[in-house]
Amino acid sequence: MRYGAAVLCICVSVLSQAEIYQWKDEHGRLQFSDSPPAASDSAQQVQQRKLEPLEKIGTVKPRATHSTNWRAQEQSAYQRKKRNRLKQERNERAEERKRQRCKQARSRYRSFQARRYGATDMNSIRQKRATRDRLKRRMKDACY
Repeated sequence: MRYGAAVLCICVSVLSQAEIYQWKDEHGRLQFSDSPPAASDSAQQVQQRKLEPLEKIGTVKPRATHSTNWRAQEQSAYQRKKRNRLKQERNERAEERKRQRCKQARSRYRSFQARRYGATDMNSIRQKRATRDRLKRRMKDACY
C-alpha cells in the first residue's frame, strides 16, 4: 500500500514535468514533440514549454453540435433549395421564350425585307415603310 502511493506520486510528478518541444523542419512546417529534435541544421529554434497540470486547466466541455430542431432546419434548407431551383428554371424558361421571340421577329423582318416592292405609288410605299418600321421596332423590343 505504501509503495503504491509512492509510485503514484512519482508518476504524477513526472507527468506534471512533461515538456513539449516546438521547431520548424527543413520544409518550414511547424513540428511538435515530447522529445527534442535530432541535432540537425534545419532545427534552428527550439522552444521548450512546460505543461500545466490538469487541475489548473480544469475540464473542457465539448461544444454541443446537435440541435433540438435539426429536422426543421433540414426542411427549411430543402425548401430554400427547392425555391431557388424553381426560380432558376423559371428564369431559364423565360430566357428561352425571349430567344424564340427574338428569332421569330428577326425572321419576319428579314422575310419582309427580302420582298420586292410591287407597286410604285406613294401610298403603297408609305404602307410598306410603316410595316417595315413596325417589324423593326418589334425586333428591337424582342431582342434588346
